[in-house]
Amino acid sequence: MLRRGRQRAAGFILLALLSASALGHGVKLLVARSRPDLFSAWLPMPVDWSYPSAHAMQIAAAALALFFVFGNRRPVWGMLMGMIVLWIGLSRIYLQVHFPSNVIAGTLAAVLWVGGLHALIFRQPGASSKEQQGERTA
Repeated sequence: MLRRGRQRAAGFILLALLSASALGHGVKLLVARSRPDLFSAWLPMPVDWSYPSAHAMQIAAAALALFFVFGNRRPVWGMLMGMIVLWIGLSRIYLQVHFPSNVIAGTLAAVLWVGGLHALIFRQPGASSKEQQGERTA
């Protein structure tokens, strides 16, 4: 991407993933919610807090950032990335590492965070939102 003059897009993907990860781990420290203890664990539990799910937040951030950059060229990627986000979220619940609310919160936080970053980084100065929307669809 860097060789093709897409430094802004490459920076956006990197920033989206790193900042979403930092945000998720920061919120974990603030909320300090313990992990589920409903049944005997299948594997050793992570030692950090559980809310929000950092795995769900990171994969959702990566998938959405990639979709924003490449989705218009390969629409099937959006479906595949959505399925991967869903599978990882469900696996975190199945393995009893997170409550469902942890996974939902991590995914929604990533969507809001990456959507906001995209709006800030790719905003066209002086153009109204309707003009920008018309340019994207044309």
